[in-house]
Amino acid sequence: MNSFEKIIQENCVLLNVEANDQNDILSKLSDTLYKHGFVKDTFKNAVLEREAQFPTGLPLTSVGVAIPHTDAHHVARTAIGVAILKKPVEFSVMGSPGDKVHASIILMLAMDDGKKQIELLQSLMEFFQKEEKLLALKEMKSEKEIAAYLESQIF
Repeated sequence: MNSFEKIIQENCVLLNVEANDQNDILSKLSDTLYKHGFVKDTFKNAVLEREAQFPTGLPLTSVGVAIPHTDAHHVARTAIGVAILKKPVEFSVMGSPGDKVHASIILMLAMDDGKKQIELLQSLMEFFQKEEKLLALKEMKSEKEIAAYLESQIF
């Protein structure tokens, strides 16, 4: 999937980050993507609103994950913001908002093309089904290592 090359930059990886709740981590990741020119100033509010209406938490076997995203018109350049949390925060489950998941890995998608976003979501779902890969990701010690690993595994 060469169309996704180099969209995970180490300067958009937050490692061992603390967050009070889902809005806190969504704000931190949005601010990071904005600071590096990947998203427009409308992105943060759009992500927060979308997450409230269409949750993105995924209750996987060993690690909770969330994949927040919003519409392409809030994105300047395609990127993925990554957060590996010190302590998990609660997200509502995708497709089942009454259920909750404690997510410790957040992959915030900032895609400037809706069609590519669907392709990326499919690739991510394949990746998430491999529990050992998620556990390996959670144990990584540097932003550079995480960015390179995700690039090699997802794309």
